[in-house]
Amino acid sequence: MLKKLELKNWKTHKQSEFEFQKGVNVIIGIMGAGKSSVLDAISFALFGTFPQLSSKRTSLHGLITNRPEKADEAEVSLSFIVDNDEYKVTRRITEKGSTAKLEKNSMLMQTQATKVTDEISELLKIDYDTFSRVIYSEQNGLDYFLDLTKGDRKHEIDHMLGLDSFATAEENSTTLINTIRTSIKYIEDSISKIDEKELNESFEKLNVEQKGTKKELEYVLKKEKEIAEELNIKKKEIEKLKIALNEKHKLNDEISKLQGTINTLSNEVNLLKSKNLNKNIFSKEYTKIKEDILKIKLHESKIRKEKDETSNKIGELNSKISINKKKLEEKKMLDAMLNKFNINDLEKKLENDKNDLNKSSSLIDSSLIKIKELEESIKELKGAGGKCPVCERPLDDEHKSKILNEKENMKKELNEYIEKNKQIVKEKNINIKNLDKHLNELNYAKKKLSEYINVDKLIIEDEDVLDKLKHYKETLEIDDKNINLELDKLNETKQNLESKLKDAERLEQYEEDLNKKKMMIEENITKLKSIEVDDNKIYALQNSITKESEIAAEIHTKIESNKKYLKNIELQIEEKQKQIQILNEQKASLKKRQDMIVGLNKFKTSLIDTEALLRGKLVSSINELMLQLWSRIYPYQDYSALRLTAEKDDYLLEINTSINNEWLQVDGIASGGERSIACLILRIALAMIIVPNLRWIILDEPTHNIDSNGISKIIDVFGNELPNIVEQVFIITHDDLLKQINLAKIYMLDRDKSKSAHTSVITL
Repeated sequence: MLKKLELKNWKTHKQSEFEFQKGVNVIIGIMGAGKSSVLDAISFALFGTFPQLSSKRTSLHGLITNRPEKADEAEVSLSFIVDNDEYKVTRRITEKGSTAKLEKNSMLMQTQATKVTDEISELLKIDYDTFSRVIYSEQNGLDYFLDLTKGDRKHEIDHMLGLDSFATAEENSTTLINTIRTSIKYIEDSISKIDEKELNESFEKLNVEQKGTKKELEYVLKKEKEIAEELNIKKKEIEKLKIALNEKHKLNDEISKLQGTINTLSNEVNLLKSKNLNKNIFSKEYTKIKEDILKIKLHESKIRKEKDETSNKIGELNSKISINKKKLEEKKMLDAMLNKFNINDLEKKLENDKNDLNKSSSLIDSSLIKIKELEESIKELKGAGGKCPVCERPLDDEHKSKILNEKENMKKELNEYIEKNKQIVKEKNINIKNLDKHLNELNYAKKKLSEYINVDKLIIEDEDVLDKLKHYKETLEIDDKNINLELDKLNETKQNLESKLKDAERLEQYEEDLNKKKMMIEENITKLKSIEVDDNKIYALQNSITKESEIAAEIHTKIESNKKYLKNIELQIEEKQKQIQILNEQKASLKKRQDMIVGLNKFKTSLIDTEALLRGKLVSSINELMLQLWSRIYPYQDYSALRLTAEKDDYLLEINTSINNEWLQVDGIASGGERSIACLILRIALAMIIVPNLRWIILDEPTHNIDSNGISKIIDVFGNELPNIVEQVFIITHDDLLKQINLAKIYMLDRDKSKSAHTSVITL
């Protein structure tokens, strides 16, 4: 059961709320008042779309209120009950798109929009497509099925009954069978082109050749390994000799480099000693100058901090003075507004307008009742013969015509009186709205004035403090400038001391390096004397390695040739294996496809039989329910029954003539009103059969093309019959007569379209 709908900035609704009941809920209003957008909101809340949106007749951003002012977002919230649990779905639309959330008994269930829709579809056991076709009838869309071509009508009704999947499966089966037959022909042609005996013989021959080549390769690889081991021993020996020779050359080079470095360092040491550098004296002076700079920087930091704090205070005071000056101007404006109007007089006028509004509304309702009584009296009088239907006295045609004219004149006067009072209601609603707005503005002005009492004094006090702060800031800036000059002098002295200290440190480092280099020369000379290298031995080993390497190269060439040949054989074997495997797979695939065709033909026959059986049972259930509904809803005696007939490529909606018991198509013989009644009954029956667990029906302008007698009958059915069949009925209409539906909850929607105003909702 749908429980509560809340709309915020949804199309024409600024802030609207609907508390739905079991039974009938009627939403009444003039064209453009925002009635249909209520049903669109229900569909959007449940499934994230509705017919106009899904068919792209409107856009997502077009759902956000843009008149009389543009809103940033829209929100739809719907509460509903399933199995004694209360669910609440909320969807919000912004310029970036839409979001959604679903709650169960106030606990969050889901926040992803698509999954929210899936959860609701699972809960209600219905998807959007079925909802939009069966439950929700768009404005003047009751006869939707009659307007379709026969092929489309067959598809739509089969889709709602869940039978379209059978037709799709049957088409897919036929397509698949034809595809498999084509593939069988292709496989048979492919197999016929292969000589299986020749393929197996060549495969065996290649295997024998592969074994012989592998044996020869193993022998050559063993020989290559033996030569490689001998070469490795000799290479290691010659490598040791070469390392010793390289070491001798390196030591000679290193001694030369060290001697050059020693000469350079000696020159640098002599130069620095000539400057009379005293590291201890320089260090003490450098430490003192750093301490002096630190003290001045601390003082500088303190001065700058005070400058920043003073600047912040000046900025805050300037901002405060500017705000208070604006408040002073607003105070003057509010004083002028309050002096211009008298709140008590406006409140008294508002109360009088509300009384006049209630009075005119009551007069309209009483006049409508009188008109209804007059219409019934006129109807009885017209149907009467020569006797008065009230007192049964003789009544001639002249007297009867005179009474009818009097009653018609009374009805006309009452209608004029209703229109006059409707104009008064409209004017009073506008006056009340304007007075409410004006009073709110005056009360707001009165409240704001209490906040601006001493604003002028605060401005004078703050301006005096501001002048003092500016003077103090100027003094701080002078101190900061003097400190910077003193710091520059100290930093210059510090740089000179740093240069002298670096020279003293370099002298110490150069003297240390000089001693190290002299010791290294002595160590290298000692190493050089210990190295002995035999050049003849290196030459003999090199000749032996060269000869054995040539033999190894010849063997390696033979190995590579055998490997290449073996690889070629392996590729041929692999190719033959693939051909044999493909042949076997083709044979298996051929058998599999032949078996599939047999199974698919059986499956296709079962689909056709099952579809026909299900269609018969569903149509029978629909017709049984429509037979009961027809006698309750159809107000005349011309037709006695309604049925849905399934043909090969169409569904026919037929009515039975009372005179000769003949079945005729509704769209070929029935009037516009009879078409609407027949389609209304079909929709109720489809909803009850297809979605028996939901038991909702939503109708937009259901009385379209139905005459007054038919409307009276429908009012009786909606109030007394339909609630026994359907748990909740939602009706959108501009017809005030539907307010007479028994026990219905009525929502009156109004909107001043000339001013692009928002929709207002009154619950009766």
